[in-house]
Amino acid sequence: FFTATALVIIAITLLAMIIVGYYVTETTGGKAMRAAAQDPEATRAMGINLDQTIVMTFVIGAILAALGGVFIGFHFGQVETFMGFPAVVKAFIASVIGGVGSIRGAVLGGIVLGCSEGIWTTYLGSNWKDVITFCLLIVLLMYRPRGLLGEQVDVYERA
Repeated sequence: FFTATALVIIAITLLAMIIVGYYVTETTGGKAMRAAAQDPEATRAMGINLDQTIVMTFVIGAILAALGGVFIGFHFGQVETFMGFPAVVKAFIASVIGGVGSIRGAVLGGIVLGCSEGIWTTYLGSNWKDVITFCLLIVLLMYRPRGLLGEQVDVYERA
């Protein structure tokens, strides 16, 4: 069952994902972010302000983290000091599962992680939730070290 709060959280999250995806793929600032991530020296040589681009990346990340924190507070109905730590760990694991550096991969990783936790905790109990998460991460890293949507990168390509 979905509560009204959960539906609002899902809707705003989808809207935020669409906006960030559009910004990163279609705008000049997003192209500068991708260029800075790929080759900072070449980005600076092309006249892009690398420091401003890095600051903008962190601002967007902070806004999304704050939005996530507000959603966690709404979902649980209270706010505590360290209540966001498990969410940060799960977000990191979802990012690794999906493929670091891929927005679509992070979304896919979150869906895979959430569904697998939901399915396995039904059979094993909620005490096994974190064990399941880390086992999924270990198995995935053994067979797909770059994540589900991670790209193969030649480490000697730039040498």
